[in-house]
Amino acid sequence: MKPIVLFIKILSTFLISLISFYLYIKIAHKRGILDHPNGRKIHPFPVVTSGGVIIFISLWLGIFLFFHNTVFASRVVIHTLILSSFALIVGFVDDIVDIRARFKLTMQTLLAIGVILLGYAPPALNFVLFRVKNPIIIYAFTIFFIVSTINAINFIDGADGLASGTVLIILLSFIVLFRTIGSSMETHIVFEFTAVIIGFLIFNMHPAKLFMGDSGSTFLGFMLSMFFLILSRKTGSFPVFPALIFLFYPFADVSAAIIRRRMARQSIFIADKKHLHHILLSKSLNYNSAIIMLWTLNALLQLAGIISMHHELFSLVFFTGMFIFTILSLTMVKLFHVQHS
Repeated sequence: MKPIVLFIKILSTFLISLISFYLYIKIAHKRGILDHPNGRKIHPFPVVTSGGVIIFISLWLGIFLFFHNTVFASRVVIHTLILSSFALIVGFVDDIVDIRARFKLTMQTLLAIGVILLGYAPPALNFVLFRVKNPIIIYAFTIFFIVSTINAINFIDGADGLASGTVLIILLSFIVLFRTIGSSMETHIVFEFTAVIIGFLIFNMHPAKLFMGDSGSTFLGFMLSMFFLILSRKTGSFPVFPALIFLFYPFADVSAAIIRRRMARQSIFIADKKHLHHILLSKSLNYNSAIIMLWTLNALLQLAGIISMHHELFSLVFFTGMFIFTILSLTMVKLFHVQHS
């Protein structure tokens, strides 16, 4: 496909999403589809929520309008549409009725099992020094990875533009990765996805006019995990350490939240204002400056992730260093907590 044709298609999808988000905000205000402030949220006024539904519609509409010649012939695309629809529904129901955490985890696990049954578990797990080909371990890892990615995106969706900007930067990495291995169809889909997220981000930056809601975080988290699995099917193994580097920021944030809440003997699903973005905002930083700092951190991790895809030993050394740094940081937080409790 000629670059100018691809650009026009991506631009068209961006414009479709932009108009869709604008119209949805108008309609949602009239229908009362709003996220109201409370003690655990930092926005001071009601904001339209469940923007994930429009992200989903805009993405798949753009794909079917502009790439229908290839997508209808692709088993991967059809399966991803079906699975992502289930992810969206689970998140949207949570937006409406605030379902219990255990039920939500059960639904996410069923979604991951569906991915395995449709044949998207990786052929092997690449740990650099060795590879794992045991099906039971691979299936367990696949379920854990999908559920963890969904919840990691959900956990960082606590500040305007943070989760959507983080996902956008990761999507840019996928464009590089899929182009590198010559997967044109997947590259085009990620381009479309990127255009839609940019459209959403325009309304999601501070002060946000639109939130993605659990429908959005569940859908985005699932799609990121699916992209990694599709990539692993094409390369012959799942690149464990590079994947953890690409997702290091959201994974580190959710891990810190779980440890923090367990230390306080609270449910890990009880929201608080102690995430990294809350800490930065509490230091009197300009709101958007704090978000851009986290975007920059994530962009650097993406660069490291791309390098690690081509240099396996680098991925092991870099991830080990980041892991040790994170453990030391969490230990210091724990000591601070003990001294002041």
